[in-house]
Amino acid sequence: GLRFSPKLFPAKGRKSTASAPAFTLVEIMIVVVIIGLLAAIAIPAFKRVQQKSRLSAFLNDLRVIEAAVNMYAQEYGSEPPDYNIGVKPTELAPYLTKVDFTTPTQLGGLWDWDNTSTYRRISVVNGMSAESALLVDKAIDDGDLTAGRVTYDGTNLRYYLWQP
Repeated sequence: GLRFSPKLFPAKGRKSTASAPAFTLVEIMIVVVIIGLLAAIAIPAFKRVQQKSRLSAFLNDLRVIEAAVNMYAQEYGSEPPDYNIGVKPTELAPYLTKVDFTTPTQLGGLWDWDNTSTYRRISVVNGMSAESALLVDKAIDDGDLTAGRVTYDGTNLRYYLWQP
């Protein structure tokens, strides 16, 4: 039959003389501190990369919308009419297959196409932070949220395609 080593499986009532290797509390604490330090370094770097990625995706969508408006205007001689917040202009649907107006943008807020007698603009309404708005402005305009092609009023980002 099978025989077991008395060191591994002592008889009932007898203690084994072999000691199992183990980590001390100090060694475990050192490992926990090292993991904590690595996390403290990695998490902010990950957040920066994530923010850059969101900004790039947002700017790409903004350029796609602008290009769609320009293509439509070249074909039909004028820009599409004004639409409500979160509603993709039906005239732009053939040009905007991948930009969704009904869900929040990568930086927050909903897309809005504004066409009035005084301006044509793409807006992001209700939800973009001032920090995100400033990043957008620095990337494509002058870094001043009160003037230029990109403005921000505390809740709404405006990107002007045309204004007098």
